[in-house]
Amino acid sequence: MRSRRALVIIGAALALLLIPVAAYVYRRVRPDFRSPSEFTVNPANAAKVRSLQKQLLSRPMTDADVQELRALANDSDELVRTRAITAFLESGAGRSKSALDIARPMLRDPSWLVRDYALRAMYQFKAPDRRDIAAKLANDPSPEVRRPARALLESDER
Repeated sequence: MRSRRALVIIGAALALLLIPVAAYVYRRVRPDFRSPSEFTVNPANAAKVRSLQKQLLSRPMTDADVQELRALANDSDELVRTRAITAFLESGAGRSKSALDIARPMLRDPSWLVRDYALRAMYQFKAPDRRDIAAKLANDPSPEVRRPARALLESDER
């Protein structure tokens, strides 16, 4: 009984030691990986974009909404920037020029998540150069951007 208890304690201690080692190795393999505690969070703008997104599901997008989304697309919080582009993807029918103007600079965003959604906007709003953009992003450092870019290129060829 004692030896079993000792084995459990040793196993638990080894597991606790392996977690930081695994995180270190993962960071070396994936330099763009960030833990949730490393995200820049702007609670006021996060609440504002979330509220605007919900409102836009039940009413048409106005010029004032476009201006607010344009401002939120330049926020320091990558999740706010992503939600700003998502608001266009969900409710931006008839606002394709505005959506493309906002999404185009986001294709060079440091966050892979923002680049991914900006690419989606380029395709949804039929940007004339969307194939060239997808071809560039097919070589993105992040696999989360490369995979959808390659898939979009393949679906365009069909």
